[in-house]
Amino acid sequence: MELPVDDVVNSMNEVASNIDQLQQLEDKIKSDINKENELINAKEKLNDSFKNIIDRANDVLSKDSKPEDLDPIQKDISELQSKLDMAIDDSEVPLTVIEHSPASDIWDLKDRLDEIAFALADQKEEAKKKLELQKIASNIGDKVKEIENKIKDAENVESNPTSTTDQLKNASDILRNIKADLLPKLDEEFVKIPTSPEVDRLRNKTLEEQAKLVEDLNNVQSAIDERINAIDELEDLITSTDMKLDSINKKLDETPIYDLDNILAIEFEDILPLNAITDEINDAANRANKRDTPDLVNVSNKLKEISNKLADKKKAANDAIEAQRKAAEELAEAERKAAEELAEAERKEAEKQQQAQEEIEKLLAAPLNEKNIYLIEEQLSKLPESSPVYQEMKEKADGVKDKVEKISTTKKNLDNVDNLLKPIVESVNEDIPLSESVKETEDKLNKLKEEVRPKILAITWTGIPEVDEDIKRKQQELDDLIKSLEDKLGDEKDNLKNLESALTDINDLSKLSDETSVPVDHKKPKESMNYLAALLRNLKEKLDSLKNIPVNNLPENEKEKITKAIENAEKDIHKINNEVEDLNKQQELTDSLLNNKAKLLDKSPLQCLDGIELLNRYKDAPQPFEIATKDVQNIQPIIMKLNSLMDESKDLAKSLSDMELPVDDVVNSMNEVASIIDQLQQLEDKIKSDINKENELINAKEKLNDSIKNIIDRANDVLSKDSKPEDLDPIQKDISELQSKLDMAIDDSEVPLTVIEHSPASDIWDLKDRLDEIAFALADQKEEAKKKLELQKVASNIGDKVKEIENKIKDAESVESNPTSTTDQLKNASDILRNIKADLLPKLDEEFVKIPTSPEVDRLRNKTLEEQAKLVEDLNNVQSAIDERINAIDELEDLITSTDMKLDSINKKLDETSIYDLDNILAIEFEDILPLNAITDEINDAANRANKRDTPDLVDVSNKLIKISNKLADKKKAANDAIEAQRKAAEDLAETERKAAEEQQQAQEEIEKLVAAPLNEENIHLIEEQLSKLPESSPVYQEMKEKANNVKDKVEKVTTTKKNLDNVDNLLKPIVESVNEDIPLSESVKETEDKLNKLKEEVRPKILAITWTGIPEVDEDIKKKQQELDDLIKSLEDKLGDEKDNLKNLESALTDINDLSKLSDEASVPVDHKKPKESMNYLAALLRNLKEKLDSLKNIPVNNLPENEKEKITKAIENAEKDIHKINNEVEDLNKQQELTDSLLNNL
Repeated sequence: MELPVDDVVNSMNEVASNIDQLQQLEDKIKSDINKENELINAKEKLNDSFKNIIDRANDVLSKDSKPEDLDPIQKDISELQSKLDMAIDDSEVPLTVIEHSPASDIWDLKDRLDEIAFALADQKEEAKKKLELQKIASNIGDKVKEIENKIKDAENVESNPTSTTDQLKNASDILRNIKADLLPKLDEEFVKIPTSPEVDRLRNKTLEEQAKLVEDLNNVQSAIDERINAIDELEDLITSTDMKLDSINKKLDETPIYDLDNILAIEFEDILPLNAITDEINDAANRANKRDTPDLVNVSNKLKEISNKLADKKKAANDAIEAQRKAAEELAEAERKAAEELAEAERKEAEKQQQAQEEIEKLLAAPLNEKNIYLIEEQLSKLPESSPVYQEMKEKADGVKDKVEKISTTKKNLDNVDNLLKPIVESVNEDIPLSESVKETEDKLNKLKEEVRPKILAITWTGIPEVDEDIKRKQQELDDLIKSLEDKLGDEKDNLKNLESALTDINDLSKLSDETSVPVDHKKPKESMNYLAALLRNLKEKLDSLKNIPVNNLPENEKEKITKAIENAEKDIHKINNEVEDLNKQQELTDSLLNNKAKLLDKSPLQCLDGIELLNRYKDAPQPFEIATKDVQNIQPIIMKLNSLMDESKDLAKSLSDMELPVDDVVNSMNEVASIIDQLQQLEDKIKSDINKENELINAKEKLNDSIKNIIDRANDVLSKDSKPEDLDPIQKDISELQSKLDMAIDDSEVPLTVIEHSPASDIWDLKDRLDEIAFALADQKEEAKKKLELQKVASNIGDKVKEIENKIKDAESVESNPTSTTDQLKNASDILRNIKADLLPKLDEEFVKIPTSPEVDRLRNKTLEEQAKLVEDLNNVQSAIDERINAIDELEDLITSTDMKLDSINKKLDETSIYDLDNILAIEFEDILPLNAITDEINDAANRANKRDTPDLVDVSNKLIKISNKLADKKKAANDAIEAQRKAAEDLAETERKAAEEQQQAQEEIEKLVAAPLNEENIHLIEEQLSKLPESSPVYQEMKEKANNVKDKVEKVTTTKKNLDNVDNLLKPIVESVNEDIPLSESVKETEDKLNKLKEEVRPKILAITWTGIPEVDEDIKKKQQELDDLIKSLEDKLGDEKDNLKNLESALTDINDLSKLSDEASVPVDHKKPKESMNYLAALLRNLKEKLDSLKNIPVNNLPENEKEKITKAIENAEKDIHKINNEVEDLNKQQELTDSLLNNL
């Protein structure tokens, strides 16, 4: 049937993917469960071994046994501890998809086994008690395990979808039995645990386990009971729903397909209410964990079957009703057609006679020719010969035959003339050159005058008006043709002249185009731009000349040449403009690169200062260890800053090199920076190497210190017992070996480092002295040696605490010296130092007081006092440095914020201050900007103290200050330039006044001469020129001015009026001469509107503004110009009205054409022959739309539209009629398809 199946396939793929993923998940879960069960079994085996050890230990301790009787048990404990360690390692490996169970947790056995091991090391009675306690713990663990297993079994039953109600009830009974039996037994074991503090941990752990057991038991019990209730509810719902479905199915079977009302009643009253019951069943199935039971699936399938049966029943009912309706319609249509055919036959028979009579009347009134006579005779043959109409028509036909013979003869003569005219008229060689076309037109004119005209004059008149009219018309046609060819000849000669001018311009443009193709020198952008500007000017002049040549009447190939030449010239102009723009950008890029280069060379030395200062310090002398550890943190930030400078320099150098600009100074700068980076890298490597070596010495000292402490402990242990002198021999041997190691360590510590000094922390000499004292002490009496060793132990403890405090101080120093440390990190380091004061220093004092106050230990006491004092001093120094740095960071942030706001305010002030207000500009400089120098110093000082010299905020403020300083300098320069300009203007004014005094005297003399001379425009101009040199208040000025004004008024009126009329002519000329016949109609309307607007809004106000002069001939010119304008406006308004009507028609036509084009595209889309009804409805609607649009297009007047638009409309009408024909054919095919489909369906 080829029905859609993609969604079913996609659904199958999704289900298959889910099955595959579920299968993989099941395999992973089973694998994890097997691994977890192996861990639980291993724990149980270890627990059994653990209980066996407890029983054996209790058995040994219950007897009168010796300590060595426990040795086998302790050996087994050691082995069991190894197994427990391995089991712990296994249990800590994570599973794939599940978590480890508490049942596999091995740590409680580990802790209890450790307690047993410690217990067996205690006194016998105490060990016995602890072992009994462990036995109780084991018994409790067994009972907890037993209850957990039973709860777990019940959980499995509850979570298993296949569990029956009986299985669930049985699991519930087992849980109730746990509450009644096993939990009380667990309480009995719990009360056996002593209530002493040392077993609180065991008691609390047991209590927590017991509480969790009760909670888990209650949760599982509740879940099982809820699931039993849900299963009962689900079974009841399925049973009742199944009965309802059987009843509905029976109703549907008993209802006939013509009873649509009853079918719909079953749908709305019986089937749709089942949706709510289905939701209840699904909810109960989810709660009962029975989503896939056969009964539930059966009910769901039965509901689907009934829904499908209902849909089929409804469709069959609707189809039956539709079939009845169609049958009735077809019967009525057949009866109607039969009646119409009978009436039509009778009507045709009655009209046939009348039609013949009317046709004869028409033919008698028609033009006289042989065909009409034949048709009259044909129609007469259809009438009875005895009828009056027949006799009358016969007489008229005979009279017409005579006239036809005259007409035939005259027609032959006229045809002969036409045969002579036809080759002349039809011979149109459009593709020949214009010069040949002129020759051809001259030949045609000669032939018409010398051959055709004598033949027409020889034709005699017939006396038949219409025939004689044809003779006159042919004579007129010849005269018109001769006149048109004479006009054509004049036009062709004009066109030939225009063509020759155009070809000259095209040749000149071609030469200029060749120059345009020559590549320009991009390395000299300014010179190249000047050259291109001159070339562009020549191109535009020639292009304007070519565009002004009339080309409308030239041959198409010549017009194409001219159009191509114009296009090429415009392309050349566009190309030159682009090249000029590229050259301009090239020049701007060059200026920008040189500017960036200057800035980079200024910035480079400043960026290198920190690195150079660091290198110089290490060149001068090795630096202390503590300073070196700080410096090594600062080297990489400096290198990163310099690498950034290198990247910027490389990019700039490449750009300069690409542009072939000087780059040596940038390369030299890069080499210097690269050298500093290399030296800093080498210094960093040396410092790190020295720090590593020093740390190795410090670590070696710590190991040696541990060895000394071990010797002290061993010696104290020997001296505390009843020992012999030879018992100290192994210790003295170790002392000898340790002394050798100390000597080697001293040798290593005395080897100088490369760039840093040794730290006091690596000084080994105090250990050397202490070891010597121990060696001397062991050589003394036993009691004295014991005291000295005790003293050395105190010294070791003090040394450990001193080392611990030193390390923490060192860590705090690292935080304080790190530039990247945050305020929170600094505060945390400060808190650590305060904790040292509150905790570690008091503990150090406690050790210090243990040193005896005897003279022989004064050296140790003094050394310890010095170390303690140095620690306190270092601690206070670091604490102070951190607090100062925190304060400095806060101060720096406040300064940056306030300075940034001030800079924004100053920037705004500068923008708002005029360059002519120098006082305010200087006030801003001295009151706002210069005071910032002190603030800048404060910021730099705070940044140095805060060790935050390169933060983005600090850089932003610095850049903003530089920009504002530059802006101030620019503003001051502009203000000074303005003042200088004012000063020069004042000097020029003084010089002008001096010269004016001299000129006034000369002017008075010249005016006297000009007043006596004839008055004309030139003399008036000279008088005014001289008057302008005199003060207006002088008597001569007033007198001459009055005379000049009288003549000037008349001259000015004539001149002004002529100038205004010339301006009007200049405005009218482009309007009148601009005639673009080949532009689109919409542009022509726009052009006409623009001309009218220009005439009314620009030209008319200018004419009306011309005032009457009182001079008759001038005023007459004004009247003529006004009339000329009115006539022009009237003609353009008439033209605009015609063009708007044509444009409206064209727009309507184009809209219809566009709509028809879209409908044509729809008509081209293949229809679905498998759904003929829907396709016929679709095509019927499409056909209706096509006919409406076609009728609309045909009704539009097109006579006055451009030829190309008329062709478009004709083409669109033809295409639409083809589409209508095509759709009618497709509808006919689909109708046949539908009839075939209906036939097939009826046969089913």
